[in-house]
Amino acid sequence: MNALFTSLVTGCLALAATLSASAGNWPGWRGPDGTGVSTEKNLPLKWSATENVRWRVELPGPGNSSPIVWGDRVFVTQAVSSENRRTVMCFDRATGKLLWQSGVTYTDKEPTQRSNPYCAATPVTDGERVIASFGSAGLFCFDFAGKEVWRREFGKMSHVFGNASSPVLAGDLCLLNFGPDEKARLIAVTKRDGKTVWEIDPPKIDPSEQQPMGGPGGGPGAGGGGRGGNAGIGTPIAAPMFAQADKNADKKLSKDEFTALAEVWFDRLDTDKAGKLSSQQFAEKFYDAMPPREGEGADGQRRGPSRTTAPAFFGVADTDKDGSLTRAELKATFAKWFDQWDAAKSAALNEDQFRDGLNAALPRSQSGGGGGQGGGGGRGPAGGTWSTPVLVRAEGRDELIMAFPNRLVGLDPKTGQQLWLSKGIGSTVYTTPLWGEGALVAASGGPSGGSGVAVKPGGSGDVTESRRLWRLERVKSAIGSGVVHEGHIYAIAQDGLVECLDLKTGAKLWEERLKGPTSRNSSWSSMLLAEGKIYVPNQSGDVFVLRAAPKFEVLATNSVGEPSNASLAASAGELFLRTDKALWCFGNAK
Repeated sequence: MNALFTSLVTGCLALAATLSASAGNWPGWRGPDGTGVSTEKNLPLKWSATENVRWRVELPGPGNSSPIVWGDRVFVTQAVSSENRRTVMCFDRATGKLLWQSGVTYTDKEPTQRSNPYCAATPVTDGERVIASFGSAGLFCFDFAGKEVWRREFGKMSHVFGNASSPVLAGDLCLLNFGPDEKARLIAVTKRDGKTVWEIDPPKIDPSEQQPMGGPGGGPGAGGGGRGGNAGIGTPIAAPMFAQADKNADKKLSKDEFTALAEVWFDRLDTDKAGKLSSQQFAEKFYDAMPPREGEGADGQRRGPSRTTAPAFFGVADTDKDGSLTRAELKATFAKWFDQWDAAKSAALNEDQFRDGLNAALPRSQSGGGGGQGGGGGRGPAGGTWSTPVLVRAEGRDELIMAFPNRLVGLDPKTGQQLWLSKGIGSTVYTTPLWGEGALVAASGGPSGGSGVAVKPGGSGDVTESRRLWRLERVKSAIGSGVVHEGHIYAIAQDGLVECLDLKTGAKLWEERLKGPTSRNSSWSSMLLAEGKIYVPNQSGDVFVLRAAPKFEVLATNSVGEPSNASLAASAGELFLRTDKALWCFGNAK
């Protein structure tokens, strides 16, 4: 009897230890359930570069992927640009010591932007293997000793903003949103050997939902339409830009008026007063710099042209090609353009000269899609999704939820078969769908804002009307994803504006701008919720701790003085933060 009792106790203790270890893991993007919600207790409320720091370890370079944690190990993906390497790094979670770094050398060109380095996808683990997406280089699986188990190549990704979707695990499968580009698709492979189980393309979009790429005059390379038959990518913005610069409304534009417009634009674009703009910031805020065109609706036909016009505009104006745009560069570009377009040296431009000059100055496409520059008409992608799928349990079945362009979709994770779809979001999707308390929330973004929907999963067919809880127009564009808690949605916009919405109705309860000790308060990071507190990083490396309540309250503001686009991981009472310089571990004093 004593032996049996001892055996039972030993077994219970072992089970308890296993459950405890499982509860403390942060195995992938947005945690155990992909929702950003943690069951951790006693996470640190306050820290700094010297307070409540367990350890800090230097990284080889910047990166946007987030750390994951399993047991005594912490993993991050890391590009090593000097060696053309794409890697996974494994650290000892107690000390921060690097245990191994494994990956692949990849020298082919792959479009991205400076603020989105390669290896932006967060890895995923099941405790035996670590799987990471290296973009065009492929999907890689390593064991816990850093040995490569398998690799799969699905083709090259091509988008001016690069890629960032993270792999997720569903039973024996690993799922990857491969894109965004014209070859984008959702792929399921076996986690054991990487063999393809199924692939699906994004759902077809009704022609009526497509946003015109070139405005009323036709899209880029349309070969007609528009004033004078010239439908280059500058056409949609030429008229409002000319009118904005023509201060005295005499239908003529002087050089002083044009260069003064550069000052106005930069003031509107540089909301953080940083003195320079990244390509992503420029693209996101491009149409905030000018007033809407006459007759333009709230949904904004400007969303389409921004996919090609804004990146092309930035590429030309960034004269020193350092990946950032200064006030001086923008002003000098406008002055140079005026001199080139004023061939008759009349010291004035009319609207036709301005439009033709703008179309000549901007390359046909810099988006990397649709045939690329000078090919296939030069048309870039109308939209795309950087979203990571999330697995939910609804009405007795597992559903894989994916936010495609213009569609929120529920799939059978084992087969990829579509169970239901909901319309209502736009063509550009950055965030992961939110899941909690029986509701799914998805939103699109873009320079003119996006739209958001809340849907009950578990349906069949087109559930746009039958299972929709609400839909919102003109929501703030966000890169990071929010959280759901006690009947409320909390979300962070790219510009640092945080808001609280009613989950059942979508009604806004509060909206506040988070301001840290530095001037750059924008955010690409996703929220983390634990014990009724929300942790929200910004691009300066500040982390705000908010009370998750229908009344705005900041509990703490923590700064380490290092820029970050990553999201936090929580495990066993500790928080892990990846910055452009280092990996940090924070915990309350023991």
